[in-house]
Parts: sequence; structure tokens; C-alpha cells
Amino acid sequence: MKKPFSLLIIATGTLLMAFVPGQPVPQAPQHATAPDFPSYTVNAFKLGEQIVYRVHYGAITAGDVVFRVDDQLHPYGNRKTYRFTVSAESASSFEFIYKYKAWFDTYVDEKALFPWHYSRSTNEGSYHYEDNVVFDHYNRQVKGRKGSFAIQPNTQDMISVFYYARCLNFDRLTPGKIYKMPQTFLDDKMHAGAFRYYGKEVIKTPLGKIETYKVAPVLDDGSVFHGEEEMKIWISADANKIPVRITSPIVVGSIVVDLKSYENLNNPFTALQG
Repeated sequence: MKKPFSLLIIATGTLLMAFVPGQPVPQAPQHATAPDFPSYTVNAFKLGEQIVYRVHYGAITAGDVVFRVDDQLHPYGNRKTYRFTVSAESASSFEFIYKYKAWFDTYVDEKALFPWHYSRSTNEGSYHYEDNVVFDHYNRQVKGRKGSFAIQPNTQDMISVFYYARCLNFDRLTPGKIYKMPQTFLDDKMHAGAFRYYGKEVIKTPLGKIETYKVAPVLDDGSVFHGEEEMKIWISADANKIPVRITSPIVVGSIVVDLKSYENLNNPFTALQG
């Protein structure tokens, strides 16, 4: 049952790992200039931000997932990077069904918003997985567990794409249309990214009513999750653009991921209507 705890990562572009201490940033390739790198002005988040989600499997609380932006920038060669971490652990009441503990760590370029280094270590039941990925955007290559692969400009990892998506301007999108996202490198494979935009919707959440942008991920083959049972994501319709709810069917039942708490947002949470 990996899908329930992969939702946040798959969803905004958005799996979950045994806690390991923060690793030092690996040696970066040295280049003087990066003339073809994009440059974004980030307003959706800031250093020190923390967002906590509560995962529900039916009426059962499955656990929490914590997304955090480190409180300082980190050097990577001659570039500066954000450090994004994601941690998760199953609730004790859920461990008779499924036990997990997870940690993700990625260093993302401050200006270009693509990753330079990504690591992951996951314990899910009897399954354990470790991964270290180095992105070389100068030469458009990525080195994973199974060797080196060519990448497209702006290729993301499964954590960085969460923050990249928050920098999109949803007010310029047309309801009903499908929009492409950058490639995401995951498990030594490239995954195409896209989503269908449905428009704005006010939803009731544990925190109150929130005005949202409603979207649905598109599969690698270009199709949307079908019918009324498709995965859906609601993103706060304000400058923070926080995913506040994710719903998805599974083989038996469904998973709901709700925003539980937040700290150090860069902007007032104006989408929360109380």
C-alpha cells in the first residue's frame, strides 16, 4: 500500500523514509556562468516555512507528513540553494494495517528552482529503499542508482516539484484545459508531468472554509485519472498556493490528505475564510 503515502509527492507533480541526519551537500560541478538557466522571483514560500498534513484512510488516521524549508540558504558550487525536507511516520493506531517512516531531502536552486541533489530513505513495512541523485543541469544529466541519464531543462525531483508548482500563476489558467509541468526524475526514470485545471472552489476543511484552485494530475500517457474517482487536489487561492486537500481512490476505500497546520508562511493566509 505505497500509494496512500506517496500522494503529496505525486500530486503536485508529489513516498515517504527512516529518519537519517541531514547529509552534507555533495561536491558540486564548478561553472562560472549559467546563461540558459531560468530565474524566478519566489513569493509563495520563504525560509523557515513548515506545513503539516494529516493523512486519513477512511475514518482511520494514517499519520502526518511534514514539509519544511530550512531557515537558511546553502551553497552549492557557485549557486545558492533552498533545502527542502519531508518527513513522515505512521500513527500508532494505523501500524496494525501499515507501518512506515520516511525522510526526503533535496537542495534546490534559489533562482532556477530545479534540484541539484536529492536523497531519500524509506521504511514501509518490510520494504527499505535508499536513493541519492545528483543533477548536473550544466550538462543536462542526472546520476541515479542505475547510472546517468539525459534530462530536459528544468527537470525536477519528487519534492522540488511540490515547491515549483506553488510558483505557478493559477489565475492565468483556463478551467478545463490541461497544462504541462517539467519532467520529474523518480526511481531512475523520467516522468512527464501535467494537470487539468478545474477552476476555483470553496471547500470545508478541518481549519475552516478555504477558497481553492482545483486540479487533477494527468498520467504519463496523457490521460487524466478517470471519472468521479480521479485524484483531485485543492490549492489555496492566495499568494501561498498551499495544497490544502488531496483525495484519491485506492483498491479498497480512499485516501484523504488534509492541511493540519502551518508556520512562517510568506504571505497572509487570505484563502482561509474561517
